Amino acid sequence: MGILRKYIWAVFLLFAVVVVWVGLTFFIDSKKKSIAGDVKQYTEAIKGSFDTEVLEGVYDKAERNLPESPKEFLLSVQDN
Repeated sequence: MGILRKYIWAVFLLFAVVVVWVGLTFFIDSKKKSIAGDVKQYTEAIKGSFDTEVLEGVYDKAERNLPESPKEFLLSVQDN
């Protein structure tokens, strides 16, 4: 009984710290996961499909205008 009376304040303090820690963890996690209604429209995809025509246009323009074609550049980088 003497040991319990001697260390009861340390046990109580440890219990209080654990309760506060767990409470703050749940509170902060609940705040991080909520998305406002106005922001949700910015997180949705604009198009469901990938437009390869635009990608081909960018690739053709790069081959015409760059001093080295993308294929040659990748080959030169892979050699090093």
